[in-house]
Amino acid sequence: MAEPSPALVRRAQAGDREALAALVQSQQTYVYSIAMSLMHNPADAADMTQEAFIRLLRSLGTYRAETKFTTWLYRLVTNICLDGLRRRGRPVESLDESATTQSGEDAQSSGERLADSDRWTQPEEEVTLRESAEEVRDALNHLPTAQRLA
Repeated sequence: MAEPSPALVRRAQAGDREALAALVQSQQTYVYSIAMSLMHNPADAADMTQEAFIRLLRSLGTYRAETKFTTWLYRLVTNICLDGLRRRGRPVESLDESATTQSGEDAQSSGERLADSDRWTQPEEEVTLRESAEEVRDALNHLPTAQRLA
């Protein structure tokens, strides 16, 4: 995910349709990955992504370049997802071990990524790495929502 150029954001704010289309296209995977990490369901994440871009269109004029655009967008998407979870009566769940990467591909579990990073890992080490990854996931599951999102 690359930070969009300030010129592109300004053009989109001024109503340039091409700039707006380029802005949306450049941030689509980023927005979906945030939504997926919170919603844990591809259909819900897609709904929240669509809602986020609708809200972006409506509130782009409120963005001030005091922060990075992606920081502003992250907060916008997070708020939309949390509102969506509240509306559905679902508690905010923990981070999913098969969360979507920013490229849109399914990520492997943390333990698998750690084990695969070293081709010479012994089976005992692999088990230890997987157990450690599970402990980290369990610890994340017990954090309050605000801390998990940080």
